[in-house]
Amino acid sequence: MKKKSQIDIDTIIKKMEELKDDSSPLARDYSTLGAAYIKHVERMDKILGIADKYYSDLKNTSEQLLLTQEALRENEEKFISIFQETPDPILIVNESFRIIEVNRWFESVFQRSRSTVIGEHLDDLAIQITKAGIQSMIGEIGEPDQEVSGYHTEMTIINGSGNPFTADVSLSKIRIRNEPSLIIHIHDIDDIRKAHNAVSQVNQKLQILASITRHDILNRVMVISAYSEFLKEDITDPEMKKRMEAISKSSEEIRNLINFTKEYQELGSTEPAWQSPDTILATPLFKNMVQGISLDSSLEGLLIYADRMLEKVLYNLIENSLRHGINLSRISLSYHLQENGEVIIWYEDDGGGIIPEEKTKVFKKGFGKNTGMGLFLIREILSITGMSITETGEPGKGVRFEIRVPAGMYRILPPKA
Repeated sequence: MKKKSQIDIDTIIKKMEELKDDSSPLARDYSTLGAAYIKHVERMDKILGIADKYYSDLKNTSEQLLLTQEALRENEEKFISIFQETPDPILIVNESFRIIEVNRWFESVFQRSRSTVIGEHLDDLAIQITKAGIQSMIGEIGEPDQEVSGYHTEMTIINGSGNPFTADVSLSKIRIRNEPSLIIHIHDIDDIRKAHNAVSQVNQKLQILASITRHDILNRVMVISAYSEFLKEDITDPEMKKRMEAISKSSEEIRNLINFTKEYQELGSTEPAWQSPDTILATPLFKNMVQGISLDSSLEGLLIYADRMLEKVLYNLIENSLRHGINLSRISLSYHLQENGEVIIWYEDDGGGIIPEEKTKVFKKGFGKNTGMGLFLIREILSITGMSITETGEPGKGVRFEIRVPAGMYRILPPKA
């Protein structure tokens, strides 16, 4: 873009050198005009250089703007395609809760054409989604600094035929033409909810049946056990007495197995929850359980997302130590963060440990001296939320049960001030 100066500056400079010793007025005027001209040319060259850079930057900016516009156009086409092809009703409202867009599935489900609902207030749709309901969930949509992304709630919606259905309604904030807006996505889960309710009813009936059956069996077992004790008192024959002892023992085992079925039935019957093992261990139940034994816990601040029978896990572990430990004096619990994001909880005691060939067998149903259900139940409870348990202790020294808690299934709270 630069243009060459019309008068050669080198010629002027050379001429000025020749006249520097000339004191005539004409020579002085020539030198003054020459110096001014040189400064003028230098300024013009600088201006032209800036103009060249500005032109180059403007060209690059224009090219980037064209690329950005093309990307925006492609994204807009993708958004429109997804918006229209999603097989769920979707509507977009502005900050005044007036409808600015709906997709084809909305028209189908609610039997309203796009042209009749654009500009209509959300409350006037009469589909059970209202301005007040949304504001109670996420606050005022007009607040530009409030982020809403993927908020879900389950509610009853009224379709175009006036029939209610259960839906998962999700809310997301976006900006359209730099104006705050809200996308409302309605996903029909009516069939899923009905199936869930049906399964819940069946489970409830099965639990009632199991409870009644268990109660009846236990009553009969108690009769067998009682009569066995009476007969043992009247029997003097050693062989017959031995047989009656076997009947009594079997009655007790049946009672234990029936009681176990009650515990196993409760597995997963309620939603898992965030629980503090350290808080559980501090309850009177556990303090009374370990009297005379040192119980050290370093689990403060650790929360685990587990079945609500987590207390049973800790209880069975301690009971196992008390029942099978030799010269037991110490039980300790601690947690250890892993590089893969897991956390491992160590349960250790000094009660002698488990021989190598039994380390994997102890978690099998029926293995053990009593019911053989304690460690099996522990494994089942933990598995509900993806946890696992292994025994890695050193035989002759004590047990070490390692409970692996996957990433996302634990939280570590900061220390209390």
